[in-house]
Parts: sequence; structure tokens; C-alpha cells
Amino acid sequence: MSPASAPSREKYSALLSAASKTAGNDNWKTSAGRVDGPDGFVAADAWRLFKIHFKSTSKPSVCPVCMDKPSSDEEWYITKSCRHAVCRPCLQNYASSLISDPNHSGPLKCPCCPRMLRVEDAKVALDGVSEPLTLSKRKVIPKAVRKLVTSKKHQERGGLFADPDIDDANRIDHSALDVLEKWDNKKRDELLRSMPSFRPCPHCSNGNGIDAGGSFQ
Repeated sequence: MSPASAPSREKYSALLSAASKTAGNDNWKTSAGRVDGPDGFVAADAWRLFKIHFKSTSKPSVCPVCMDKPSSDEEWYITKSCRHAVCRPCLQNYASSLISDPNHSGPLKCPCCPRMLRVEDAKVALDGVSEPLTLSKRKVIPKAVRKLVTSKKHQERGGLFADPDIDDANRIDHSALDVLEKWDNKKRDELLRSMPSFRPCPHCSNGNGIDAGGSFQ
């Protein structure tokens, strides 16, 4: 895919927000950190919410998933539903494994416990673009040079000092959409399987009655 046809950051943000609303859940069950029971409010939820709110947010010395120590505090993420601290790559890798697991259904879960993620957690788990930006990762460009390379005249001309990172600063690499596309396909397949009248097509490779391009057979 050419850079010009790649999605903009605004479009990617909208797609991510839409996906996170189905990948996470903000009902009483998830907000109170319950594993089972009804989705609505139960009397004990008030006490559970109180405990979650005041639960210590101290980070462990290493990530409990990969057993590695993140290089900075910005790489840690504390889930809203259960207050577990994990490194962001582990949260995202675990979410990717659940999406690829044909036996998993429903919202994404915490990599440290069976509790479901909240919408805000799911947004971080599905995000293939944003990452904590430390000073060492920032691209320091002198103000005069930045003004030159971002000018309309320079972008039209290109040239020796053309900076592709600035020219396409509002573009997202298509690979970042892979996780969102897989999640969308997973939810589609779950919906199809829930229909009593649905019958999978024996000629389709994925067995769901639709081909790889997403069209019905």
C-alpha cells in the first residue's frame, strides 16, 4: 500500500475507538472486577469498587507476564478493571493471541487474571500505533529546518532534504490495522455463528461462509 492510500491518524483513531467498544466492557460486572454473575449491579459491587479504587498501584520489579523489566515507567500499564500492572507489549501480545484463538469469544481479558478488560484497557491493547514517547525517542529537529521541510513549497518539490516522516506525518502504516481487522473479522464470525439459520460454506477456507475478502459465498 502506498503512503498516500494509507489511513490517516484521524480515521485510525475512529476505527480504534469503535473496536475497543466491543473488545472491552464498561458494565457493572467489569467495572467491579467480577469474574461471574450478572452484568448489572449487585449489592457487593459498591464494596468491590471501593477496594479497586484504593488498591495499591505500585508496580512490580518485573512484568508478571514476560518476567522482564520495562526500560521506563511509561512502558507500564495498569488495567482499570483489576489494577494489574503489565508492560504494554505484553498486554497487546496477549490481546493478539486471544483474537487469534478460535476458542475465545467475548471481550478481551487481562493477561494476569480472567477478568475482562474495560473499554479504555481494550483501546490500549488493540493500539498498534501509539506508544509512550520519551525524550530519547523524540526526533529533535531545529526549528528553522522544521519550518523549511513542512512548507507547502518544499512538500510539492521534494528534494534532497525531503523528510518522509514529516511529509506523511498524518498517515498510519497499514500493518497497524491488522489487529483491528482481525478483531472485526472475529466479531463478524461470532455473529454469524450465533444465527440459527446460518450454515457455513464447505468451499470457503475459513468455514464461515465467507471468503478471505469478506464477501458471502
